[in-house]
Amino acid sequence: MLYMGQRHTLPHSEYGIVLDVLRETGWTWDEYLSQPADLSDELEPRMIAQADAETKRAKQAERKAGKKR
Repeated sequence: MLYMGQRHTLPHSEYGIVLDVLRETGWTWDEYLSQPADLSDELEPRMIAQADAETKRAKQAERKAGKKR
């Protein structure tokens, strides 16, 4: 899960997105480092966009559920 620098239970880390890539792909640190730089440059913004979209959908669902009460 991407924290976007707003971690509530974990401190902000410059490796946050890298840890998310490792978790998502199952790569080891060495495997990550052996990938072409443009691959990680492609993966990271996509994962951030996906996390943003999921957050937006969750907030919309909360608002919708709140209106039904």
